[in-house]
Amino acid sequence: MRAAPAAILALLLLGGCAETGLLAQLGKRVTGSASRSPGEGTFVVGDTYQKGGVWFAPREDYALDETGLASVVRARAGTRTANGETFDPAKLTAQHPTLQLPAIVRVSNLENGRSVLVRVNDRGPAEPGRIIGLSEGAGRVLGLPATGTAQVRVQVVPAESRQVAAEARARTPVPESERIVVAAAPRTAVETEALPPPPGAQAAASTRSAAPFPAPPPAAPPVQAPSLRTEALAQTLTQGAASPGTLWVQAGAFGSAQNAERMRARLASVGPARTSPVTANGRTLWRVRLGPARSVAEADRLLAATVRAGAGDARIVVD
Repeated sequence: MRAAPAAILALLLLGGCAETGLLAQLGKRVTGSASRSPGEGTFVVGDTYQKGGVWFAPREDYALDETGLASVVRARAGTRTANGETFDPAKLTAQHPTLQLPAIVRVSNLENGRSVLVRVNDRGPAEPGRIIGLSEGAGRVLGLPATGTAQVRVQVVPAESRQVAAEARARTPVPESERIVVAAAPRTAVETEALPPPPGAQAAASTRSAAPFPAPPPAAPPVQAPSLRTEALAQTLTQGAASPGTLWVQAGAFGSAQNAERMRARLASVGPARTSPVTANGRTLWRVRLGPARSVAEADRLLAATVRAGAGDARIVVD
């Protein structure tokens, strides 16, 4: 579990941002945005998995706010993403290691201040130490180098993410093991016998027919929210101030100071590690970090050594 201190988040807030069209910002029209064609893709979370010695636990998270490194995904157009959508490198989509699929996130390039919404619909990225993999279209909008990385901030947009999750759930078949089968009630013969009406029944019937109840008004048709397709999200680029930070390798964040100290001692062979308290969601956690790294290459080497030392939750973060 990772948490960023309030000071970091305040530093990263993009103040005084102006909304400008992509045409004006980039000098060309960018095709697509952060979504898919109607009726495509299902809702996926998935099980805990290990990649490159690091463990990832996918889960629904509508409050994720993290910093780290982003890279550009090189995948073939027309291939299927992890939740069954068709990959289009020109559209604003992304890979994430743990978020529910699909999700809508705002990605901010801390190195140039650009920010845009993208649709997360795949697992990845393949490179260790990267928190998000962007399509070529999203990378181009955000100004990422074609083969390099950039410091980014990734924030889930809650309302839009819940909407696309609901749409995808409606298209997700229920597994056979979870289906509830209700047996039909047995059919038996029913005997009937006509009985004479009780005294006064005829008069009561006349009274009812003389003053009938009004018919109930017709039910209003259900209001269907528009599907959050590619064209439904704002295709605008937010331009704010650049706010690059420093690269660190975070070995983990612990609820116990003693556990954090044990991790710090375990990493003594890797390099000087420091333990510091941080408050997240009203809880005090102790994070263990190594660094700062002077370059992405150095951060990658430090991450690999930290993982080999037994820190299976290690990440590269920007502070």
